[in-house]
Amino acid sequence: MSQQRGVIFDLDDTLYLERDYVLSGYTAVAEAVAPNAAVGPETLVSTMWSWFESGVRTGTFDRLLEEYPSVRAAWSVPDLVSVYRSHSPSISLAPGVESLIAALAETGVFLGIVSDGHLHGQQEKAKALRLSEKFGAVVFTDQWGTSDWKPSRRGFHEIEAVSGLKGTALTYIGDNPTKDFTAPNRLGWNTVRLRCPGQVHASVDDGPPETAARLTVHSYRELRGTLLGWLGGNTR
Repeated sequence: MSQQRGVIFDLDDTLYLERDYVLSGYTAVAEAVAPNAAVGPETLVSTMWSWFESGVRTGTFDRLLEEYPSVRAAWSVPDLVSVYRSHSPSISLAPGVESLIAALAETGVFLGIVSDGHLHGQQEKAKALRLSEKFGAVVFTDQWGTSDWKPSRRGFHEIEAVSGLKGTALTYIGDNPTKDFTAPNRLGWNTVRLRCPGQVHASVDDGPPETAARLTVHSYRELRGTLLGWLGGNTR
């Protein structure tokens, strides 16, 4: 049955902090390769995390194998990527998100997710966060292949089809203006950027109007007040 309004979320760095997933993945990799290294998994995690904190976001596993030749003798980069993507993550919803979702649900809106990323990894995140219990539709664009990742409209069209809603009846919440808002903007949705300290893309500029969200908030508290204000719910 169609509902009057819908609030749709991105997943990574919107419903939970992506850095938590990265640390969880690094831990899984470290535990897998530690028997081939001359150091314990804690040291391996510390090494990778220091690179991440210094701004290194790509080539981490190449660097790890260069740093530890004994690991390189037993593992390849594709091996490490597979461990990272297939692990069961230790992550949780960001503070305030659980209550926000509950408050939105009380207003009767349709709740959904549109998210990119390697399909199995996203599915494992969904299990860890128990998203299927909280959202009417969870759309992972990788089910159709990387060509339908954002800024493709396909995931957003899927939400329109499932919810029976279009245009300003739908609001999309994301964090990355390089891809998150182009499609929903073109479809006439409301768009909101959540821009908080600790997000991977927090320093990324909004860019031109076609890629920028129509509104930016800087905390989950502000997001709650904004959304429930629009929907007529309790903003406390």
